[in-house]
Amino acid sequence: MRSLEAYLKTKDPVNPWHHAAKEGRDYMTPEDVTAAIKAGGEALVVAEAVLQAVDLGCVEDSSCTAFAALRAFRKKRKR
Repeated sequence: MRSLEAYLKTKDPVNPWHHAAKEGRDYMTPEDVTAAIKAGGEALVVAEAVLQAVDLGCVEDSSCTAFAALRAFRKKRKR
């Protein structure tokens, strides 16, 4: 498993960790997930990042963050 510092160095905007680091945070929020999805993030990439954040305890609100990812992908799929 990579360290939190390694995750926060992610420069790819389709990964929620990128948005957390860009905002100067060492934890993930639902807004980071939404930003990654809007940037074209695929379901597996975003889901993996959310699970990493939950596993590390570096998530603002785990259920809310997971819900944001699920809701956004459901909307995307319906288009």
